[in-house]
Formats: sequence, C-alpha cells, structure tokens
Amino acid sequence: MQEQSPQYRIKKIYQMLFELATGNLNFRIEVTKPLDNVSELEEKLNQWANILQTKLENLEIIIPYYTYQSTTQHTFILNNKFQIVSFSSDVPEYFGIAKEELLNCNFEAIIAIQCKPIWEVIKEDINKESKYYNNLQILFEANNKIIPLHCSVFRLYPSDAIFISSITTIIEDILFTEKSSNLVITDKAIIQNLFQYIITHLEEPLPTTKELSIMFGTNEFKLKEIFRNQYNTSIYQFYNDERLKQANKMILETAIPLKEIAYLCGFNDYVTFSKAFKKKFNYTPSQLKRLD
Repeated sequence: MQEQSPQYRIKKIYQMLFELATGNLNFRIEVTKPLDNVSELEEKLNQWANILQTKLENLEIIIPYYTYQSTTQHTFILNNKFQIVSFSSDVPEYFGIAKEELLNCNFEAIIAIQCKPIWEVIKEDINKESKYYNNLQILFEANNKIIPLHCSVFRLYPSDAIFISSITTIIEDILFTEKSSNLVITDKAIIQNLFQYIITHLEEPLPTTKELSIMFGTNEFKLKEIFRNQYNTSIYQFYNDERLKQANKMILETAIPLKEIAYLCGFNDYVTFSKAFKKKFNYTPSQLKRLD
C-alpha cells in the first residue's frame, strides 16, 4: 500500500473522533505504516473505541446517535476588484478585526501568505467564468493567528458580486420522545441491532421493513414506530443519509470515479445520486475537491 502523508493520517484520526462523537461506534481506522507516533495513536484510538462500545452496550440502553450537516458560518461579499464591501455581523468579532478596517479592505490582506498563490488562481478563474463556484480551504491570518476555514467561493450571477462563505459542520441533537425513553429492554435491543445492521450494510440494498421486522423478531408497524421515536426519522431516510455521508467520505478520500461511487453506495444512476447529495449537503459531488 502507498505510504500516506502525516497530514492525511491525522485527518483520518480526526474523522474517527468525529464519527465517535456522533454515535457511530463501529468506525475504526486502519493502522498505517510507518510504525511511529501516529500509528500508535491510531491503534490506541481503536482500542479505546472498542472499550467505549462494549461499556455502553452493557448499559442496556440505546446508544445515542446524532446527525450532522454543513451550515454557513461567516460570509464576505467582494466587489469586482476583490475588495470587501460587506460581511456577516459575526465576522469582526471572530477575526478580531474592526468593522472599519474590514470595509473596502482588499480580501487578500486577511489571507495567510501560504494561501495567496491559491487566491491568485481563484481570481483568474473568477474573471474568466461568470458562474464560478468552488469549495476549498482558505487560510486566514488575523492577530498573528492562522485560521483555516473551508469556504464556498462563488459569483452571484449576473452581478459582479463575489460571495465567500465559510462552511462548518454542526451536530444536531436527537429529539427523544417520551415513548422512546420508556422503551423496554427488548425494544432497545431491536433498535440497537437494526442501527448496527444498517451502518454495516450501507453498500447493500435495504431490505423492506417487513423483511427487517422478520429479521429482528418483531412486527413491521412496531419496528417503524420505535425507530422513528428513537431517531426522529424513518428507517429508509436514516439509511439514505448514511449512504450519502459514506459517498461524501469516498469522494474526499479516494480517486474513484463519481459514477462508480454512486453505484458502490447503492444508487442505480448518477443523476438520482447527485440530486440526493445536493439536497443533503447543499453542494454537488463534482464541487468537492478530490485527491490527485
């Protein structure tokens, strides 16, 4: 296997921590080579995840699972000279720069020096394409600190205004109902086992609810009811969201063609996949920056 860069290996560790934070306790990372401090962290994190999963399962409760989505955080509006003409109200406090300093400031002035060559390329592309759109990481510099933010950069057609919005990921709380908190142990076991089944079979077509109810020893109506009460969504919607998250991960971390990723994640055609992906993440699969 090709040796992976330290940055990529650290990114995998962060991703595992994120997955564990949402309640996906099945997520593990492969211990990579060379055997060094990073691989030691990978191994220890896998061991800790095993202990966490075992301890929580022994509590005879349904392991909480939280969904997450991308949302806009900070926004800049630039004119055709790439000067800041407006920004969201949270920008001055977040970057520690006075409003007066930001207005009419050249956007390049708040970009870290190592990111300026990328910004020059972006400016050239924006001037060439009236419908420019891109997602990428921009390194900002404010008060002698480097602030990395994932941003969407696009032109508001047909005007000359350029929008730059940072994107962050938020974890959404599950809405537990009174019914879900009063589930008996057998129902909790059913829901937990169904959850584990879906997470580990995302590449396969989802059986019908009737087939699932037979697999987990209950009736169809009860299975749908207790799952919705627990996760505030339907079985199929949960399965579909997890497939899309898996696809998002594959796009970012592999060079597999997008059409093949759609097929591997259980979608029959790319158009259906792309529409579902855009609805889930607010950007299309082709807009993601991929590995070379």
